[in-house]
Amino acid sequence: MANIKRDMEWLLSLTPRQIAGASKVISDAQLSKASISLRKHWANPLIRKKQSERMTLIKKDWSWAGTRSGGNNPNSKVVITPNGSFASVKEAARYYGVTGEAIRYRISKKHYGYAYEGEPIGTVKPEQAFHPAYRWVETPIGSFFTLVAAAKALGVVTVTVRSRIKRRVPGYAFIDPPGFVNSN
Repeated sequence: MANIKRDMEWLLSLTPRQIAGASKVISDAQLSKASISLRKHWANPLIRKKQSERMTLIKKDWSWAGTRSGGNNPNSKVVITPNGSFASVKEAARYYGVTGEAIRYRISKKHYGYAYEGEPIGTVKPEQAFHPAYRWVETPIGSFFTLVAAAKALGVVTVTVRSRIKRRVPGYAFIDPPGFVNSN
């Protein structure tokens, strides 16, 4: 009996790292003894009641605890988008098929038509970033959105179209897209 008591004291004195290393030397008797003591601890109705009261206080303190499943958070802001207003960011994201982060990004960057209720609505229209691979191309047979489309229509490879534009062959050029207004 004294041996088991000494083993329990030794077991309780270990740090978590030491327990991980000592788990190979802990006997089944020691483990069962520890689980029995925990069962006795949680079987005490006063301890269970204290724990229950603590959890109740914690849940009352969490303002969002009741909103995760229902989505009716009274603190959520109304979101205004080009297609109407929504009760929350989550609803707007679900409507547009994007994440809530995408909706919040559009609101913070003042994208056209996006805002929280009571704030000025965004007026910045997203501009198309012109990458050299996606420039409009003028050829003798017409205008094309990309080099690849122009090359396919002409029946040549893209390098050929690009070299004709570089050499300034008449009829070949990069152009601004129709309706594009240069801000410079």
